Amino acid sequence: MTMSSPLIPESKIAVGERDESLLKLSRRIDFLEDENRWHMYSLDLMASMCNVFASTRHNNNANEIYTDAWEFIQQAIYFQYGAFLTIADESAEFEIAWYSEQCDSAALSVEITHQIEQGQFSWALNQNRAVLMQSRNNESTLTFHALSMSGEIKGMFVAGMPNGANKASPSACGLLSIILGNCCYAIENSALYRLVHEQNKSLEATIVKRTKELQDQYCHDALTGLPNRLLFEDRLELAKNRAKRNHKMVAIFILDLDMFKRINDSLGHQVGDKLLTVMANRLSTCLRDSDTVTRIGDSGESPSVLRLGGDEFSVIISDIEDIDAVITVANRITSELSRCFVINDHEVCMTSSIGIALYPEDGEDTETLLKNADLAMYSAKNQGRNNFQFYSSGMNSKALQHLRLETHLRSALEKQEFVLHYQPQVDAVSGKISGVEALIRWISESEGFVSPADFIPIAEDIGMIIPIGEWVLWEACRQMSEWHKQGHMVRVAVNLSACQLRDPNFVVVVDTILSETGANPSYLELELTESIIIGDVDATMEMMAVLRERGIRIAIDDFGTGYSSLNYLKRFPIHCLKIDRSFINDVTLNQDDAAIVKTIIAMAHTMKLDVVAEGVESKDQLAFLRGEACDQIQGFYFSKPLPSNEVIKLLRVGWLCS
Repeated sequence: MTMSSPLIPESKIAVGERDESLLKLSRRIDFLEDENRWHMYSLDLMASMCNVFASTRHNNNANEIYTDAWEFIQQAIYFQYGAFLTIADESAEFEIAWYSEQCDSAALSVEITHQIEQGQFSWALNQNRAVLMQSRNNESTLTFHALSMSGEIKGMFVAGMPNGANKASPSACGLLSIILGNCCYAIENSALYRLVHEQNKSLEATIVKRTKELQDQYCHDALTGLPNRLLFEDRLELAKNRAKRNHKMVAIFILDLDMFKRINDSLGHQVGDKLLTVMANRLSTCLRDSDTVTRIGDSGESPSVLRLGGDEFSVIISDIEDIDAVITVANRITSELSRCFVINDHEVCMTSSIGIALYPEDGEDTETLLKNADLAMYSAKNQGRNNFQFYSSGMNSKALQHLRLETHLRSALEKQEFVLHYQPQVDAVSGKISGVEALIRWISESEGFVSPADFIPIAEDIGMIIPIGEWVLWEACRQMSEWHKQGHMVRVAVNLSACQLRDPNFVVVVDTILSETGANPSYLELELTESIIIGDVDATMEMMAVLRERGIRIAIDDFGTGYSSLNYLKRFPIHCLKIDRSFINDVTLNQDDAAIVKTIIAMAHTMKLDVVAEGVESKDQLAFLRGEACDQIQGFYFSKPLPSNEVIKLLRVGWLCS
């Protein structure tokens, strides 16, 4: 009997397979649903993260960016602690830049050092993903992820979780990479924004600073820092308006430093500039305790001081009730500015001439007030300098006279209105005429005789002194040559100005004049003041040496009134000292003057220099000078300056006293 296999119900087989397939399908659906939920969660997390990092990319605080990144990481993967490390540019070593509250930074530093020594850290840096490592004590699992900015490794993210905890899924690790990438992007943009922000702030500060500098330059004098005329006029308007409301006065001072040009010519412009700065500071100290010098940002209260240009200053004193207050300030200024001080090892003594105009009495507009104060200042100079004068209406006529002289002086040389007079110089022992000094005189066809004291300063101001000086030298040499031809071998002395000595062509001019006139250079004496010769010492010495090589004599005029020293006298190739008349006037009456004259004569003779005494007007003065062995005498006691046709009569006699 044949046995057959039991039949397996087909339905049973189909149901088992179907159940297994359904189970697999159900598991697959659950997995996909989990993945979809994780994916949607990741998308939501990434969207939130992008919004946060987008808003923090302008954040200058990197700690806040690290904090935000840690919060997002915690939502993706649970870490017990975490930290961000950066690589120091200088040392190329890792430094902990941020760590979570649960992180033991000291222990983490030890852990990182261990991983670096084991070479694990370098390996982790080369991976473009999260790397898992066991801690050195096997108590936790560490996660490392490189921080990359602009393609360069800039640091590392380190996080830890206890052993046995659920490890992060590949999707979570991918999300970690995205979060850290956005964190790096936010940090990099923050640094870039900070750099641009700092550059903008620096540029803004530079613009503000430069704008202020331009405002200062526009409204202030560059040398002294005082207000210039533009700002001064604004301050004056304020002072006038206040005075009008309060029924008070305003005083305008125009202040000029006496003989300042002599400082520039003798000691140089550098010393002159320092002198102006010192004078500006001294002006400030002359004011009342409650007064200040006007600057940008000041209140504008009285008084204000400004530099008008050159060696002129102006002062505004407002809220004046009586003239006595103005006189007090003027006296204080003249006294303070006359104190001597030292600049570049030179002792400098200056005085000032001040002109004062009052508002509203002497004018209501700025131009009128400044003009009238300027007229008063020139009046102070004419009164002997080192004083102050109030404006008066009669000063306008003097100003017009000055303007007329300036106008006529420009054409005087062309019209041949200048002549030379000659004052004899007499040998103190024999009384014989040894030489003459050439002195210019101006006989104007419209003004008549004009004193050299009036027109020489104008000639210097308008630049006429060089052509006038050349004419004087040429005419003196021509006359000397003519006298020599007549047998009268006298020496002729000619005064030089500082402008002539600074002229680089001066030696050529002298050579040309000597050649044209046929004058003997050994009988020509050039007189220079002390202040002139010590301007540019090296250049002056060189020029004087060249002149001396030609046989020309060099004399120091007005000796005792300038700034020369024994060292200069020793170095300069000079032949003669001329004692200033101010020491001769009272030489028989004033013991100090007598002592000075005796000292000068003795010193000069010790240095083998001749001595000429100027301004001798009495027999007693002559006797004193003879007793001190002075070499030559010049003054009205013998003769006033005479025209050439009168001098020839004296030369024929040959002597003036015995």
